[in-house]
Amino acid sequence: MTEEEKLKLIGGNGMETFAIPELGIPAIRMTDGPSGVRSWGPSTAYPAGIALAATWDPALAKREGQSLADDAKARGARILLGPGVNIYRAPMNGRNFEYFGEDPYLASRVAVGYIEGVQSHGVAATVKHFDANTSEFDRHNTNAVIDERTLHEIYLPAFEAAVKEGHVAAVMDSYNLVNGAHMTENAPMNLDILKHSWGFNGVLMSDWNATYDGVAAANAGLDLEMPRAKSMTPAAMTTALGKGTLSEAVLDDKVRRILTLVLRYGATDPGSAEANGHAYSEGAKKIAYRIAAEGTVLLKNDGGLLPLDSNRLHRIAVIGPNSWPPETGGGGSSYTTAFRSSDLYTSLCDVLGPKVEVDWSPGSKSETDIFSQTAFDEADGRAGLKQEMYNNASFTGLPQTSRIPHVNFWTPSFRIGGGTSLNPKTYRWTATFTAKTAGEYYVLVGAHGRDSYVLRFDGKIVLEHAQSEGTAPQYFRTHFSKGQHTVVEFDYVQRGQHLDAGLGIVAVDSIVLPEVKRLAEMSDAVIVSLGFSPSYESEAFDRPWELLPGQNELVNAVAGVNRKIIVVLNAGGGVDVAQWIDHVPAFLHAWYGGEEGGHALADLLTGRVSPSGKLPITLERQLEDDGSYKSYYPKPATTDVHFSEGIFVGYRHFDHAGVKPLYPFGFGLSYTDFAFSDLHVTKDGAQAVKVSFLVRNSGSRSGDEVAQVYVGEQDAPVPRPVRELKAFRRVHLEPGKSSRVSLELGRRAFSYWDTTTHDWKLDNATFQIEVGDSEEALPLHGTVQLRP
Repeated sequence: MTEEEKLKLIGGNGMETFAIPELGIPAIRMTDGPSGVRSWGPSTAYPAGIALAATWDPALAKREGQSLADDAKARGARILLGPGVNIYRAPMNGRNFEYFGEDPYLASRVAVGYIEGVQSHGVAATVKHFDANTSEFDRHNTNAVIDERTLHEIYLPAFEAAVKEGHVAAVMDSYNLVNGAHMTENAPMNLDILKHSWGFNGVLMSDWNATYDGVAAANAGLDLEMPRAKSMTPAAMTTALGKGTLSEAVLDDKVRRILTLVLRYGATDPGSAEANGHAYSEGAKKIAYRIAAEGTVLLKNDGGLLPLDSNRLHRIAVIGPNSWPPETGGGGSSYTTAFRSSDLYTSLCDVLGPKVEVDWSPGSKSETDIFSQTAFDEADGRAGLKQEMYNNASFTGLPQTSRIPHVNFWTPSFRIGGGTSLNPKTYRWTATFTAKTAGEYYVLVGAHGRDSYVLRFDGKIVLEHAQSEGTAPQYFRTHFSKGQHTVVEFDYVQRGQHLDAGLGIVAVDSIVLPEVKRLAEMSDAVIVSLGFSPSYESEAFDRPWELLPGQNELVNAVAGVNRKIIVVLNAGGGVDVAQWIDHVPAFLHAWYGGEEGGHALADLLTGRVSPSGKLPITLERQLEDDGSYKSYYPKPATTDVHFSEGIFVGYRHFDHAGVKPLYPFGFGLSYTDFAFSDLHVTKDGAQAVKVSFLVRNSGSRSGDEVAQVYVGEQDAPVPRPVRELKAFRRVHLEPGKSSRVSLELGRRAFSYWDTTTHDWKLDNATFQIEVGDSEEALPLHGTVQLRP
């Protein structure tokens, strides 16, 4: 190959690699993932990654991977940009829903199954985002400061398993910096660990536009810049080769890796090329349903309210913003447009049949309702707002002046910024807001991701947003006296291609719709479906910890008149539910259920399926209980994010700090009961251990249990977690039946990372073995003595 041909290959061509037809090198097409092939038209929308993790079922992950590969090939794609395996550090991360939870062992098992499935059907998987992409806040600039031990014990194992066990074909570098270097320029991570220590022989690509210095990235191990060579350009690389700052051997290594990927996964035979179709598959739909059903976690079921018995029901109400239409996934590059999506309301109507009347209401005012219904007055007393529009970004010159009734240009969307206008515009809206009643009010602002704004009340800044890649609508509560006049000034800089602003003020006690109380009073049971949407939980920005305006009020309004209330939550992780969790009898975490989420929920609520999902995260009662609470965001005036909790992430922190969570890691209820007994812990050689025990279905119906094995070192010479997940097995049992589960623990299960030898270390020590069905419910205990 000529130097020109080689340099052409190390930059992408949109969603493809470059083809060199004269050498017989085809382009290989990529597609976004990880929960659906979403680059061209509709496709099967599978549940979010965290829902897959909540199944605790690596075999099911493999089946999803196989199905995703088939979906990709139907569209001519041979590289799938998934799975995402970053560790859940705190609830606010906008992409938690894509990932596999807080525990590196669980994430590793799910990731390996997923990758094996994808690649067994002839498509290259891409594990992402290497590494420590645990926040979407200012993701191009934040620097994750992580100590060596924490990196190896918490944030690297899922990637390591993807490489060593899953033999993943591609790895994607993340946007953020780690310990002072952007990941695309991070030689210690990309070369020393990924390629040399782990022996990764595939292609290391950048995330889209995540390459900042082409020569530095090339020398640090980056093989392929996506979506195009903007930094690793042929001109820059040619200059570097001429100066000797980039060697021919380094370039050749990249080219060999890319060619190997093309040969292994590219459709080099023209007769084998797939059509650019949009294949619908009943098999894929069944897999999506199974993940949604197995991944939904029943967290509370006081008094056996669930399952609902259709023979005892005459009328129920389905209320809430997520009940219809459904929220199938979070926003950003993982969002998949489904062929057909099932919603909770329609699915329950179908399951319960004509004998049960099912009422529906969205429950509370939407963002667009609030924006369009807010009454403003100009200073001269006329209705509406004064609008001044400037054809620049500095509010200078002579504006175009007009009057508008509302600031209601905002459209709910999952997009993360889109294009940028070449001619920014600015808008200044001024008016007076007069409170009709005394009390608490929500103030809500929506904006396009590329835009910025400042909101002032009586000259004081109350809300602002700097230009960034994306943004969720922002909101806060404030108090107004009856008749209070507030001068509102809203300065908005439009950098996106379309004006996408919204501004609203609504009394808290008016946000719940009037029919809610009446429907709740009439019903035998009420299901409230709430949570987030792609506008609030997405790639490119972090999401709130608090529920959205009106949702707490909705739950409390229903609970005040009907004690048989069931709350279903859509979110990528933990949410503040403190205002109502203690007086709601039934609560399910449904994550984002994909296109079959509505059908799965209807079957779970009515008992056609017994819940079996287990939490892949710890749910805190208050955000202050989280281990990263004081260090999740950068220190003031810096971009450094110090992972100060170290190895004590998730349940490791709660155990270490002695803080009781709202719901523990691994927890999930069923409609049947299980019992554990007869634990045997035996050595298998010098450093391996066999763990064997019985699981019995002691209830009255069939169901699945997830048996979990935790290991803890007694009297460790370094700080170690009280216990860590090291094995698990999903078991299906009929009533009264038992199954013996046997699991093996290797040396790594008992080791920690030694920063002196820079390797895994096993102590001469006694280790505690605990077995049960959650991190807090471990009835079986044993010990084993090991030597290095």
